[in-house]
Order: sequence, then structure tokens, then C-alpha cells
Amino acid sequence: MTLGNPSAAQANRDINPAEELAAAYPDLVCLLRNEAVSAAFAGYERTAVRWKRIYGFFGRLSLVAVLLAMVSFDYQITLKAVYGAPAFLSGFAALFAATGLISQALLGLSQAKDRWLAARFAAERLRCFKFQLFTVLEEAPDAASLPALVQRHTAEGLAGLKAELQGGRAAILEFSPFDVVPLSRRKVVHADARLTREAASLYDILRFSVESQHFDTYHRAHERETKFPSLLAEFSFLAGAVLACIGILTTLLPADGGLHRLFTSHGVMEWLDFLTWMLFVLSAVVAIHERGSAHQQNAERYVTYGREIRRLRAAATAHLPHSFYEAVREMEHLMLREIQDFCRDVKHSNYIF
Repeated sequence: MTLGNPSAAQANRDINPAEELAAAYPDLVCLLRNEAVSAAFAGYERTAVRWKRIYGFFGRLSLVAVLLAMVSFDYQITLKAVYGAPAFLSGFAALFAATGLISQALLGLSQAKDRWLAARFAAERLRCFKFQLFTVLEEAPDAASLPALVQRHTAEGLAGLKAELQGGRAAILEFSPFDVVPLSRRKVVHADARLTREAASLYDILRFSVESQHFDTYHRAHERETKFPSLLAEFSFLAGAVLACIGILTTLLPADGGLHRLFTSHGVMEWLDFLTWMLFVLSAVVAIHERGSAHQQNAERYVTYGREIRRLRAAATAHLPHSFYEAVREMEHLMLREIQDFCRDVKHSNYIF
């Protein structure tokens, strides 16, 4: 679903940074532009985007089709006696119902949500891995030795991650940030403190800054998307309940009273029944859409982790570059926790009735 969010290039500018950054930090190009990680990430990113679109399309199609089918059936039960109905209305109702059921079946048979989740999980693990590689600087006595170390750790890390992802759904369900061990904890006294300062500056630009902007933008986007549907679902349910109460109270009114005659007159009672059922159906459909799109959960997750990122950034900036490696580990652990929470939210969101 389009949220008015940044383009893919903007969202992934940490994976594929601008050429100007590479020119500004020539000694850190091996960390800045890790082609092996970028290539693997691109494949998973394309897969995730494709399956998310399929999941969203068929999910929304099923809801719209079922809503239209219910409108048709409700009309035939309540208002048909008042206004009549064309012969093709029953056929259209059956067509809408079949479309909804087929869309629901395709969601289940294609495993679109599971495929999207698996690809997104792999892509975000790779994003974290790229920035975990910044701790390789602990092992590099100078800039000249850094590319070989990064290449070796990249090959080892990608092989390990590939083996982990082969576990499929189990890899996601059993994932824990505490199991992802930092690349190195060996402390080294750097002869070239300049390299650490540059790395701290680059990490702040590519990680702290990008993620902070990303979480803030997506929080506002998801919050904006959930406002109207939430109000619509609540209003529909409340209005349906009010009309249902009116219908019940009508049976308790004196048969010779004016209100009883008004509510039970030809056309009024049928409209009352039609609107009551439709408001309840609309409330249910909107609620299922909100559950499937998970806008509310996403907005809450983004605002929570956005605060944590700002807190970590403020603490790290006050002590950089001396606390650089600890800041990297804390930040990457936080991002791994966010991946875990994202998987939990997606697992509990669906368009299934």
C-alpha cells in the first residue's frame, strides 16, 4: 500500500550511499560500499516488495468484494420488497462473493505473507550485518589492512546467514537478537585514531541519522493511514448499535402509538434493517483491513524505536569516538530487536476472515 513514504532509493540509501560519501571517506570505502552485501540485499529487497504488493492487493480485493457481496445480499433481504431488484443483482452478488473467497484462497495457497516476511527478514538482517562490520576496525591496525579484513568477515558472515535462512520459517520464529554475536570484542589500541573518528562520523551519518529519519517518516505515514479507518470502524459499529437498539425498542412501543406506526411503516423498517446490517458489516471489514495492514502496530513500533535511536545517538555522540564500538553493538542489537518485533507484528496481521 502506498503511504507517501520515501522511494526505495531514499529508504535504502544506507545500503547504496551517495558517491559523495565515498569520496569524502576514501579509507572506509570497503565498509561504505560492500558490494557482496548490497547484491544479496537487492535480491531479497525485490522479492519482499513483490510479495508485499501481492499480499496487499489480494487482501484488499477480498475485503472489497465481500463488502459488495454483503451489500447486494442485504438489499435483497431488506429493500427488495420495497424497491424491487434487477434480475442480474443475484448474479453480481454471487460474483462478488466468489471473488472474495478466491482472493482469500490465493492468499493462503500462495503463502504471500510468509514469502514477504521471509524476504524482508533476510534483507533487514543483511542491513544490520553491513553495519556490524564496522566493528572490524577493532582488528585493523591501519587503513591498508582494513579491506582484506572486511572481505574475510563479509564472506564468513554471509555464509553463516545463508545457512541460517535455509531454516525457513523456523529461522524467523526462533530468531533472537541475543544469539547474534558481535563480530569481535577484542580491543586494540589504534595507531591511527583518525580512522576511528572517521568511522564514527560515517556511522552517525549512515546509521543513526538515516534510521532516525526513516522511523520518524514511517511513524507519521502509518499514523496518518490509520486515523480515518479507525474512526470509520468505531463510528460504524456505534451507529449500527444505535439502530439495532431502535429496532428492538420499536417492538416494545405500544402498537397504536405514533412512533411504532412510523418505525414499522412500509419502507422505514426495511431501511432500518438494511442500515443496521450494513453498518456492522462495514465496521467488521474495516477492522479486518486494519488488522491486515497493521498500520497501528507499525506506528507504535516506529515511534518506540525512534525514541530509542535518538537516545542511543545522544549518548554515543557525547563520548565518540571512544565509545564507538560499544555504540555500534548497542545500535545493531536495537535494530535486531526491531526486526524481531516486526516479524511478530506481521505474524499476527492478516486479511483472513
